[in-house]
Amino acid sequence: MWNRTIAQSKPTQTTTIDSQAQQIQMTYDESWLQPSIINTEVGKSYTISIKLNKDIYGCMSTITLPWLDENIQNIVKWNTITFNIEPTSAWEYEFLCAMWLSHGAKVVVK
Repeated sequence: MWNRTIAQSKPTQTTTIDSQAQQIQMTYDESWLQPSIINTEVGKSYTISIKLNKDIYGCMSTITLPWLDENIQNIVKWNTITFNIEPTSAWEYEFLCAMWLSHGAKVVVK
């Protein structure tokens, strides 16, 4: 028999991909990145996928996650970008543009 449960809204959405990595889904729309806080743990692997629902221009049309994934990626509407991270230090890491301005979200590592 299948049990169905309704998930309660939480600031992070994490599901297990395999025994090593966890998948985190985010969206980028009119109100910036959602969820705005991603909770992670030192030593675990995560894949953060961001569905882009908005075109952005200027320096904010790029996104990076310094110290966790140094790739600078372009924000293009309807695309999905991915960051693969394995935090080694407890800290709060912000999603930034190439000029280091905040995209309004961060990864909290404990």
